[in-house]
Amino acid sequence: LVARVPYKAAMEFLMLGAPMGARRAYELGMVNRVVPKGTQREAALEIAQQLADLAPMVLRTIKRAALQTLPKSPAETAYPQMGELIGLTQSEDCQEGVRAFKERRKPVFQDR
Repeated sequence: LVARVPYKAAMEFLMLGAPMGARRAYELGMVNRVVPKGTQREAALEIAQQLADLAPMVLRTIKRAALQTLPKSPAETAYPQMGELIGLTQSEDCQEGVRAFKERRKPVFQDR
């Protein structure tokens, strides 16, 4: 959220947890449009039908390209590395490092 809307607005929303009206969410770019109360489903179905009528391959390509060019938040940048870090903690070398620390000796790493 912090990477997608103005910082001060994001922090207010996150820290206070106060409800946000549709108009304010629209102003911040959190929603694409505001429709009259009671017409939300109709409006959503209209958009869905417009998308359904378009070429799926083109839509996928546009979406992929847009996501690749969108600046990433710190969490989005770090997330792919989390798997690697978890893998490290499950390695034999990690276990050897912990054992060596407990035994107050120099670890002997095997690159496994």
